[in-house]
Amino acid sequence: MLSNTQEKIDLSVVIIAKNEEEIIGDCIQSVLTALECAKETEIIKTYEVILSDSASTDRTIEIAKRYPIKILQLDSSWPLSCGAGVHIGLLSAKGRYTCIVDGDMTLDKNWFVCADKYMEMEDVGCLRGITKEYMSINSKLHQNLIKYWNQEILEKHFTDKTSILSDLYKEIKNATENRIQCFSCGTLHLKTEIAKKTGGYNPYLIAAEDTEMQRQIVDARYKCLWIPCLMGTHYVAGKTGRVTLLQDFKTMFRNSKGIGQAARYSFTNKKTFRYYLDYCFINKHFIKMDLIISISISLVILNWILLLHINFISALIFDLFVFIILIIRQVKKRANVNFYFFNLLYGMLFVMVRQFGFLCGFIKVPIDPMCYPKNP
Repeated sequence: MLSNTQEKIDLSVVIIAKNEEEIIGDCIQSVLTALECAKETEIIKTYEVILSDSASTDRTIEIAKRYPIKILQLDSSWPLSCGAGVHIGLLSAKGRYTCIVDGDMTLDKNWFVCADKYMEMEDVGCLRGITKEYMSINSKLHQNLIKYWNQEILEKHFTDKTSILSDLYKEIKNATENRIQCFSCGTLHLKTEIAKKTGGYNPYLIAAEDTEMQRQIVDARYKCLWIPCLMGTHYVAGKTGRVTLLQDFKTMFRNSKGIGQAARYSFTNKKTFRYYLDYCFINKHFIKMDLIISISISLVILNWILLLHINFISALIFDLFVFIILIIRQVKKRANVNFYFFNLLYGMLFVMVRQFGFLCGFIKVPIDPMCYPKNP
């Protein structure tokens, strides 16, 4: 049962959506189930669910109206972005805590129960959990995403000895080794007052709005914990689960553009600006891939010079020599050669898309978030 707006609310859930008719019904139902579970265990007494919709043109609103929730819809003439929907939703949230849920995910019924003991800590401003990425594992791209996303989760979430003993750790480790399931970080679970006090969400960010919100909370000297709890399941490619290379790079470009925008907004804050700069330029992975890209371009130029100024046979011998060296190196490491070359190409494209997206976002002129409309 939803609380009356006159009452003090324990927990607000803000669902952000745009054209999510395929998943939105399951999403809302999973949220209501998790809230009732929390209520039964006396974690909360009252709650509200807010759908913040960015001018959907499909059946998202029609489906959402079947459920006892509050619906806010942004006008189609407004600047629409990932940040806009969650910005409007948070402004309307009345709960002591606010959980942000993407419209293309379902919430685990035990999330609020698991998160509660962490949220009760005085110095904690927000939490991130773990989500399962729903994918049909049928390509090298999927295997690549499993490898890198799962490794990031294991490195960031499971840093203490007690976590390593958890069932979730074992599940993710097994999924990583056998390439059977992909995981990523969940969206933010916030202390509402702290989130609003630190500036809230920037409605003009095309993406990475949760990353900026997290940085604001950390800059205000609160902790943002990565906890070893399952938040839910993210349908990254709908119910088919088939992620394409084009879709992956489009999402990557959009997220990087959002990071670039956030960097531009924080240009005067050296610490925060350095954080965003590291995200796309100054870290070991990107420096390594930038070096590989530079060497690859140099080899292409050298090959072109051999072909143009000496002869075709010399250029071919040079190509074969480089190729054989790479093959021998992988055989010695007992690696899958086909997967190695896919990873190499993917990694090069990944870095170029990330850095180009960052630059596109960084040159975008910032707009004061206070100028955004507030009457959905």
